[in-house]
Amino acid sequence: MNELYGITAGAVQSDREASLNALVDAQSLLVVGQLRGPTDSRDELYEELRAAAAAAKRPATKFAQDLMRAGLDEWRRERRQREIAAYARQVAGTSEDLDPELERAGMSAIRGNER
Repeated sequence: MNELYGITAGAVQSDREASLNALVDAQSLLVVGQLRGPTDSRDELYEELRAAAAAAKRPATKFAQDLMRAGLDEWRRERRQREIAAYARQVAGTSEDLDPELERAGMSAIRGNER
């Protein structure tokens, strides 16, 4: 397993998953006042955020804001990756996908290396 600064890749993934799960909870707090229905689930959510913030030794509001920022950044990255992949699928095999001169130069270099 890959390790960076004493943290294994699995641990990083777990931390990332935990952060994203906490983000969902934090984002939910923004709409808690707008929710209709049992207050028990709202209270549980609020208490979970407070407990997570306390465990991180940070103010709950700042903790929630940072989680939302991180989640939005992640969402933007994933959206950009999906858009790039969709564009690549759309132009695959077209003149936008292939640069004929670059392809000829590459093939020429490969053939030259085979000799």
